[in-house]
Amino acid sequence: MLYLSLLNLHNVLRWAVILVAVWALFRHLTGWLGKGGWLPADQKASKWYPIVLDIEFAIGLILYLGVSPMMRAAFADMQAAMLVPAIRFFLVEHIAAVFAAVAIAHVGKVRAMRLTDSVQRHKALFLWYLVSFVLILSRIPWNRALFPGLHG
Repeated sequence: MLYLSLLNLHNVLRWAVILVAVWALFRHLTGWLGKGGWLPADQKASKWYPIVLDIEFAIGLILYLGVSPMMRAAFADMQAAMLVPAIRFFLVEHIAAVFAAVAIAHVGKVRAMRLTDSVQRHKALFLWYLVSFVLILSRIPWNRALFPGLHG
């Protein structure tokens, strides 16, 4: 029950990550190209993208480190798990890419917020967040049902 609840929450929250990422990227791209100032909405966008990523990553980590039966089986026999592409995807590729994406978003935010020029800050946040978001998009299991436990 806990496993399916967390997995369903993780699957639903991917859409929150996508929506917040698109919003943040839009704010920072238009701020950069429009040479705009730093508005309260820009501050919110720069803040919420890493927060939503952290929440999604924390839930994924709980699944990865013990709640997921697939991961428990994979950790019990890593050699066999690495031979199965679907298991290897979650065991190595998904977690590594998302970890890198979260780190990139945080490093980018810290570095960008040190900039005093708002256009340069927008540019930096857009570029750092774009790299983070592309990594995430590349490792989302798009074929997975929105609510895995509710299929027929």
